[in-house]
Amino acid sequence: MSARQSKGKGEPQEAPTYPHPCSDEIDVRILSLMGEGLPDSAIGKKLTLGLRTVQRRVQRMMERTGSPSRFAFGVTICQIGLLQEDIVDEIVVEQLSRLPVRH
Repeated sequence: MSARQSKGKGEPQEAPTYPHPCSDEIDVRILSLMGEGLPDSAIGKKLTLGLRTVQRRVQRMMERTGSPSRFAFGVTICQIGLLQEDIVDEIVVEQLSRLPVRH
């Protein structure tokens, strides 16, 4: 059964929608580096952020999507399609360029 089909009703279900997990370009960069498999400590070093800052930002993104674990968060991000390179570029350029960068 596909994710859009309901059980027994015969009518397609709406795909779940999620709020955008990223609040600024730094969140997008963290998400991208997570997608490359980097641990939080390496992400912090690459972005010159402290480990706890990275962890807090990841936790905040998880909360925005209602993800109870990092694994569930990764699945959600893949379902949304945010790790596709063109999508990340589009988010950074079009959506997040208007937001102030917060540390």
